[in-house]
Amino acid sequence: MKDISVNKAEEKPETTKGKYDPRNKLNDLTSTEWIPETISVWNQRGLGAKHPDIKIEKQHPAPFSFTDVARLIRFFTKKGNTVLDPFAGIGSTLKACATEGRKGVGIELNQKYVELTEKRIKTEVTEESNIDDQVVIQGDSRDVIDTLDENSIDFVVTSPPYWNILHKKDHKAKQERVDHGLDTKYSDSDIDIGNIDDYETFLDELTIILAKCRRVFKAKKIYGCCSK
Repeated sequence: MKDISVNKAEEKPETTKGKYDPRNKLNDLTSTEWIPETISVWNQRGLGAKHPDIKIEKQHPAPFSFTDVARLIRFFTKKGNTVLDPFAGIGSTLKACATEGRKGVGIELNQKYVELTEKRIKTEVTEESNIDDQVVIQGDSRDVIDTLDENSIDFVVTSPPYWNILHKKDHKAKQERVDHGLDTKYSDSDIDIGNIDDYETFLDELTIILAKCRRVFKAKKIYGCCSK
């Protein structure tokens, strides 16, 4: 039988947050912190309309809540691990990486959002040492992923485009975004998969991008994709 005994010298002291088991290869959570993360359904927790950090986030038509992605990062990675987001958008994943002590690599097609991501990280992250660990690359993920080092990523998490659904401007979108000069779609680029009209073609292109992530992914690590 395999010896799974724990070296007492390696154990971290038990705190009000529970006890950490050094055999835990998935994350840095204690026993008490782990339990709430095992529920089947999570309620989305945004920053709130009056939060000061919402100023940059709301400039994207479909921002990924950084509080939600931070929760995923805490559960599926350890401090110092590297996270890839092939659809970085407004940089929610990179902000979450910075606040949680992880290294983030984001790929974003729209140069405007690349610049806003860099601004967001610099203005909204308090730990200056973690800012330099965040990298956002402007370009098409179908090309950029090929330039990343093999076996360099511990966790892939992203919120892919809503196909071309954002092109449909309902009354709410017109009132809340168009009237305030805010974007209602990801970009005007012909290579943006969010601008593809045919759904099957959209799925094919999305599959290509996610499949490319396998090459840069470390063995026995977590490969996740989340919807907004």
